[in-house]
Amino acid sequence: MPEKTIRLQSELEELPDYSIELFKEVQEIGTLLVKTLKIFCIYPPDNPIPKEFKNNLFKRLLEFLEKNEELKLRVDQSKFFFRDKVILQEKKKDEGVSFALYRDGIREITFQRGIDQEELFSFLEIISRGLKSFLPEDDLVTLFWEKELSHIKFLVVDEFLSEDFMDLPQTVGNKDLKKLYYSEVNLEGKKEKEKELPTKIEIERFIRDLDLIPEKDLKELKALLEEDKNYEPLKELFSVLKEIFLSEKELPDFSETISIFEKLLDSLVSQGDFYLASEVLLLLKEIEKTQAETGQANRSERIREAINRAGDKERMKILTRVLNQNPRLDLFSARKYLSLLNWNTIPHLVDMLGELENFADRKMVCSILGNVEEKNINLLGKGVYDRRWYVVRNIVGVLGRIGSTVAIPYLKKTSTHQDLRVRKETIEALSRIQGKKVTKILLNALEDSEERLRIKAAKLLSQRPEREAFDYIRSLLLRKDFRSKNQAEKEILLEAWVEIGKDEAIPLLKKLVLKRAWLKREKQRETSYLALKALAFINTPLSRDTLKDLSFRGGRKIRKQAKALWEKVSSLHQPEKIKTSKEGQEFEF
Repeated sequence: MPEKTIRLQSELEELPDYSIELFKEVQEIGTLLVKTLKIFCIYPPDNPIPKEFKNNLFKRLLEFLEKNEELKLRVDQSKFFFRDKVILQEKKKDEGVSFALYRDGIREITFQRGIDQEELFSFLEIISRGLKSFLPEDDLVTLFWEKELSHIKFLVVDEFLSEDFMDLPQTVGNKDLKKLYYSEVNLEGKKEKEKELPTKIEIERFIRDLDLIPEKDLKELKALLEEDKNYEPLKELFSVLKEIFLSEKELPDFSETISIFEKLLDSLVSQGDFYLASEVLLLLKEIEKTQAETGQANRSERIREAINRAGDKERMKILTRVLNQNPRLDLFSARKYLSLLNWNTIPHLVDMLGELENFADRKMVCSILGNVEEKNINLLGKGVYDRRWYVVRNIVGVLGRIGSTVAIPYLKKTSTHQDLRVRKETIEALSRIQGKKVTKILLNALEDSEERLRIKAAKLLSQRPEREAFDYIRSLLLRKDFRSKNQAEKEILLEAWVEIGKDEAIPLLKKLVLKRAWLKREKQRETSYLALKALAFINTPLSRDTLKDLSFRGGRKIRKQAKALWEKVSSLHQPEKIKTSKEGQEFEF
């Protein structure tokens, strides 16, 4: 079997008996989870085998959650952990379920009490879809977000490209699924002939012969060995090449030498050797700087042309094809190479986001674009007009990382994008940028068709105490449809409003509390209570007095709720004597 489980006797023998039983139970659930997902990939959904597996998984998970509040599993490239202990290890690092989760940025999964069959089955279907799909929009984080699983939570890395992504082999697609399904099959291949080690007699003879060598010769031998150990042939080669460059007296000869290097770069990139290609680019940049400093403007310009050529549209297409065809290439070197190119590469990097098939490749490109200088943001911003929503989402994410106000016009456009995922990323990007123009976009987002985005926008507005936001939210509270909104949205809107307006919000809150309705009475009672909570949230002398006043007014339920909230905030605001550090005077707060 491809899964290896922990040896409880050796690894858990120091734990109490109840902990060993707990780990055993989690281990069985983890093993069943992986097996169920593999069955999902092999058999069609209507087959009785996957149905039986998923029903068994749900039963075991439910039994566990009846005794525990949650089941939290940490994910590594090939392992699942429970409380920092490995409960399941898949045999191959790049072919398992844990790898697929880790590859898409998921570091932790938490199953909570209250989960139902539909949620768990949706979770299983999403992972199997992510395993099978080649589409860049089918990364697991996006698929889970779309489904909104209320009792399954995820911890997701937020960085565009952390170092662990560089070590990942990339998309597990259809051509790799047989490895996933039948990874326990171990085919024997040809083994390289092992090098024979020296025998004991040969070693003894060598040591004995060392005694016959004069000490002076031994010192020279040691010096030679040290010199050989520190020898760097690549560095030596580039040193020679630099001398050749600088020895060219005539511009045509110099230009011809540059042409040779252009062809060399083309060859290295087409072979996927980004390490050497990066070294060549570094050499060109070093020589360009030397030529510019010595007043050789023509030569300096010729080198810049070569570097621009390396990042033109044609060569970026070749580079994209190389990355797609070779998913195990060294991404650190690829990133270094792309980072060394000039600003003319930016539009082509944006195009690459729509063509790259592998998750880690796209993350790498995003990380490079995240370093774009403010003066070049307009070149990057053009990506928001791309027809592919996932390209637009990535560009929006990059603009948010940069955090420049220059990005605001582009984010204003994407705030009304037809795809929900783009609008969500836009709100996240706007949270990193300051200014009244951002506030206007967030206010418009309060009218979005998606409740989750409206709530997120309201939370962000509470952190921007601007008059325009206060007035706009007030107009929403006065609308007839306000009380019909879901409780979560009403509560966030009220909290955001009082966070901005403080005591100025009290008169309208009082009206909302005392308002009566013949229709939708339950919704009105809910609104009245939320308005009372908002008064408690303000927690100023005037708001506390208002709560006290309301504890004697309105219906019985309102009076009771107002009294309870007044007593709670009053108990938290008892006078407290504090000494100043300078004069030791006592003040009451």
